Amino acid sequence: MQSFVGITQHVEIAEECIERVFELHKEIVFVGPFKTSIEAKQWLEYMLERSHGAKEISLPGYFLDTSPWYGVAFQSGKKKESSSSFFTQVIQNAKGNFIPPQFVGFTGYST
Repeated sequence: MQSFVGITQHVEIAEECIERVFELHKEIVFVGPFKTSIEAKQWLEYMLERSHGAKEISLPGYFLDTSPWYGVAFQSGKKKESSSSFFTQVIQNAKGNFIPPQFVGFTGYST
């Protein structure tokens, strides 16, 4: 059984992705809200440091707005078959301005 943790601004999109991609062992746990992506990232780093072998998962649901952030934790035995393109589909269908996970915490865009 593998533990996973991640962060998102859109609980419904993240929950839908997780349920479609992974065979869940227990319920999905959402923690928060956090006011900023920095606070959410600190929670994520704390969980990764303190857990035994948890993996970070990149979830869709990053938007350029003031929506609160949430931490996500769940356990899964394995990925479901034919789930590889689901994250891409959700990202393409997401409303709002999507921010790829590598830009979480980035606050300065030059114009």
